[in-house]
Amino acid sequence: MHTLRSFFIFTKKKMPATLFPTIRYDTIDSCLNKPGNRRWNARTLAACCGEAIREQTGRDIADPSVRTIKNDIARMRGGELGYSAPIEWDTRRQTYFYAEKGFSIKKIPLSREELRELKQITSIWSQFGRFKNMEPVRAAVEKLEMALRTQLDDTPPIIDFEKNELAVGLHWIDPLYRHILHRHSILIEYCPFIEPTPVRILVSPYLIKEYNNRWFLIGFDHAKKRIRTWGLDRILQLEKHWLEPHYRDPAFRPEYYFKQVIGVSVPDDAVPEVVRFWASPEQAKYIETKPLHPSQRVVERSDDGVIFELTVIVNYELESRIFSFGEKVKLLAPESLCERFAQRVKVLFRHYKKD
Repeated sequence: MHTLRSFFIFTKKKMPATLFPTIRYDTIDSCLNKPGNRRWNARTLAACCGEAIREQTGRDIADPSVRTIKNDIARMRGGELGYSAPIEWDTRRQTYFYAEKGFSIKKIPLSREELRELKQITSIWSQFGRFKNMEPVRAAVEKLEMALRTQLDDTPPIIDFEKNELAVGLHWIDPLYRHILHRHSILIEYCPFIEPTPVRILVSPYLIKEYNNRWFLIGFDHAKKRIRTWGLDRILQLEKHWLEPHYRDPAFRPEYYFKQVIGVSVPDDAVPEVVRFWASPEQAKYIETKPLHPSQRVVERSDDGVIFELTVIVNYELESRIFSFGEKVKLLAPESLCERFAQRVKVLFRHYKKD
């Protein structure tokens, strides 16, 4: 039950500026429950807390301050942590002690409301368990679920993430994760949709990214000397390359690399353009509440609709998003993209034209 309480407190509470508060609370509780006549003041408790933190984290960290320990005791007494520890100060012996014999924060049960909230948290985490590198999380979640089932009736999940467990290529996520982590170069056999035969590509992998329920590898193409994107569903084989060292492009940072695009495609030598489009009043509400890109802004608003503007690199994903709105959105700029849309509409019209 102590494991459940610690997990629940961390989930609900914002971590204080001072590091490892839960280890300190647990250590203070253990010290005050130790048999014998040892005197526990703020200084001796701080020394024990420092030793526990170093042992559990493996980090060379100084003991917490006396002030930190006194603040911890105030929190443990005050009820903000979910319990009110009966910690008192013996002025004669100059020691802290539990006024209630046998008290321990480890023995405090979770309320039914806390259990219900924790059950929903585990249901959210369990949705990330389909990847092998999430095995430690999945194992912990399963233990929590088993403990909760003994105390609560089954309740349906409240939050459900969109997922596509039938998507091709998901089995590459785990090996790619390890190769990226250890900075290996890899050789992939890749079959583009537009090519009849697969090709072998030497890659320094950087990032695994999901977009629109599809997974992609972003990395450095050693032959073309540039960063590229490959769909995991088109990778046929993958192996570590022992001869060529991993190359890390110092300019690659995901938060900047994808900043000016929608999706994952970054065309070579492309520059951002102003993309302007009109949306019907009804469709505009959806676009405003779920912007296509952080640069989106409203240029003009009227009873006939809303004109939006983006500053992005034009790519396949942008075209697909705007085209998916159908007749409720009209592209206004840039001119080259408008002409491309006009050609697509003509082809679409021929598809549905009845002879």
